[in-house]
Amino acid sequence: MGIREAAGGRIGFWREIRILPICSNTFLLTLLFWPLTWAQSPTDRIEDVLVVGNRRVQESTISYYIQSQKNGPYDKAQVLRDFKSLLNTNFFDDITVKSRQGETGVIIIFEVKERPLIRAIEYEGIEAFKESDVLEKFRDMRVGLTVDSPFDPSKLPKARVALRNLLDQNGRPLALIETEIEEITSSSIKLTFQIDEGPKVRIGKIDFIGNTVLKSGQLRGALELNKERGPVVIFKGKDKYIKDKLEYDVQVNLLEAYRAIGYINARAGEPQVEIVEGPQGMLIGLRKTKQQYYITIPIEEGEQFYYGTFDVEGASSFDPEAIRLTFPIKKGEVVNYTVLKEANENLKKLYSTRGFLDMDVIPSMTPDMDEKTLDIRMTIVEGKQYIVDKIEFSGNTRTRDKVLRREMFIEEQQPFNGQLLEFSVTRLNQLGFFEKIEEEHYEVVKKPDEGSADVMMKVKERSQQSIGFTGGVSGYSGTFLGINYQTNNFRGMGAAAAILAGCT
Repeated sequence: MGIREAAGGRIGFWREIRILPICSNTFLLTLLFWPLTWAQSPTDRIEDVLVVGNRRVQESTISYYIQSQKNGPYDKAQVLRDFKSLLNTNFFDDITVKSRQGETGVIIIFEVKERPLIRAIEYEGIEAFKESDVLEKFRDMRVGLTVDSPFDPSKLPKARVALRNLLDQNGRPLALIETEIEEITSSSIKLTFQIDEGPKVRIGKIDFIGNTVLKSGQLRGALELNKERGPVVIFKGKDKYIKDKLEYDVQVNLLEAYRAIGYINARAGEPQVEIVEGPQGMLIGLRKTKQQYYITIPIEEGEQFYYGTFDVEGASSFDPEAIRLTFPIKKGEVVNYTVLKEANENLKKLYSTRGFLDMDVIPSMTPDMDEKTLDIRMTIVEGKQYIVDKIEFSGNTRTRDKVLRREMFIEEQQPFNGQLLEFSVTRLNQLGFFEKIEEEHYEVVKKPDEGSADVMMKVKERSQQSIGFTGGVSGYSGTFLGINYQTNNFRGMGAAAAILAGCT
């Protein structure tokens, strides 16, 4: 590549390799050839490797990507690989490789033109969200456009996609995005995204095709994340169409309504979404937008199924018959996936009372298409039994650890019990010393290799102190003043204390 025969048996090769920008993300690679005046021999060597044109990027950094070395053998293919390696760094707008004959060998010259620095990024016309939302979105999508970074035009399409996502999430699907690049100096630019958000577009209508068992109103009610614009919905933001959110709502929440009544093979097709000019309604302030999403969801309901056989296997720590009773399943009744899911969760809680934190249930469901029955087998994988290693608290700056520990039903170096942990949290909440402790405020950290688990609990203390003033005038004792101080957590020991003082 890059080599051709010249007259007289001499070898010609590229004199320079250059990339020329055609548009924001397309380059033309040009190879220029010219015949040399000397014949190549196996002993050709590199007299020197030079880098010119760099300002910010240090020569040592550029040299890291160049394998051709001074006094080393001259290899045209390696020079091309060096060129490609530099090209992949995205440091440069333009790269030219030249070579000439020196006194003792070939001199290779890499001429580079650095990308300009982005000195400023502005977002004009955004009102539906803040600039901080843009920066967060850019980080999440790894756009790579930041102030004081080299400007890479190939990143602009991804930046526009990120902005488009934000606009869609805020009900602005008709927005227009333009990009302006302003040269500040020869080595720096200002990047401006000019955004015309356009009109608000909200969900005006959700309809269904193919449903006969459940009415359209029932299916609309089953959707939890997507609602038609109305007096209540308008304040919850559920009338904004986001494709991924609608897909989850349909495939999970909507189909669960069918599986709760035995239609286990119900399917929902791809929603048809269009933007139309719909009726706005008469209520001023609560009117629908002029442009509205009309969403149509195709439904295949299938047939209703009933419970067939039900078996449990793999249980050794509990009686299989007792486990079977935790599942409210009776042969001949309509299959209800919601009940099965709740029963699974209850079974896991039951196993957690004996320290089986890794316990899992693997359901096997075999439908009989002729009888319309569903045979169910629950295979239980009990896993390892855990003990409590450490119980640690954080956030209790005033209340002593021993006050919290005396309310704990679980103890260190004892078998873990999930039910007792829940009781412990209830007792701590009843103290009134802390803001309500929710499930997200404590964590069970498993250590499988040791067969133990740590309980990490975070609390936020409330003020337990109160100060009151009293005073008055008595015909018997004259004027009097009083002060009282009361606390329910004296010196962090969980004890109540009161101090009264007065004077006349």
